[in-house]
Amino acid sequence: MKHYSIIYIVALIAGFIYVGCSDINEDINQPPALGIHAEGISNPNSTAFHGELIAANKYSLKQCQQCHGNNYSGASIGGSNISSCTSCHTGNNGPETCNTCHGDFADPTRSAPPRALNGSIETTYPGVGAHSKHLYENDLANNIRCSSCHTYPQSLNADGHLGDDIKAEIIFGRVSITQGVTPIYNFADNKCSNTYCHGNFTFRSVSTADSLRYIYTDSIMVGNNKIVVWNQVDGMQATCGSCHNLPPTGHFPHTIDNCWNCHSEVIDGDGNIIDQTKHINGIANIKYLQ
Repeated sequence: MKHYSIIYIVALIAGFIYVGCSDINEDINQPPALGIHAEGISNPNSTAFHGELIAANKYSLKQCQQCHGNNYSGASIGGSNISSCTSCHTGNNGPETCNTCHGDFADPTRSAPPRALNGSIETTYPGVGAHSKHLYENDLANNIRCSSCHTYPQSLNADGHLGDDIKAEIIFGRVSITQGVTPIYNFADNKCSNTYCHGNFTFRSVSTADSLRYIYTDSIMVGNNKIVVWNQVDGMQATCGSCHNLPPTGHFPHTIDNCWNCHSEVIDGDGNIIDQTKHINGIANIKYLQ
């Protein structure tokens, strides 16, 4: 009898559980139907534009991949065909190509602003600033790259790329740190200082060939170590003679029309830079005319 009582109790409990779960199951929300983007999702002028949604989501594309596929080439979900992102995002990395979020969307070779993350193209906005003057319109040097001021990310989600403050981290490299200098960028006033590029350099007589030491008036030759304002793009901060005197301090006096006598590969008789690869490159390019 004891065994029958136990079986009865277990059966009774199981019945309650079955009935209870049945009632609960009737109240469980069903998975929502496949979502459709709001009207304007493809219109850059719409508040529903997908770029605005991605920006609000701190530029994470993981949600996009859930429907459009890991490589954004489209997918089929629940009988619905999800369009490919790569029909518009034609760069090698699709929507993860650099110029998707900043730079010129029509030209993947121009991934730096103008066109900051907020859409601004004004040079007074720090997110735009002097990017073009450094990278695309530079008639003083041609070795300035993104990596001169930033660690170039190898992927969208690389460490240090997408920060909570949506500001690009300034980590100087390449020509800006030539001769071991330590550049500084101040986000508070957008000032850049201590860069080799703007005259933080020293050439020493003792390290110069004996035949050229006569050009020194001191033991060293130095630049002006000019402090520049990143978002002041008026042509007044990088004029000839701003980053170093003409000639540099410690150099035997000469007028600019005489520079070509020794630096003929760099400058012409009118003081124009004729080879940007040999200016602001860490080397004192000297060639006597025969």
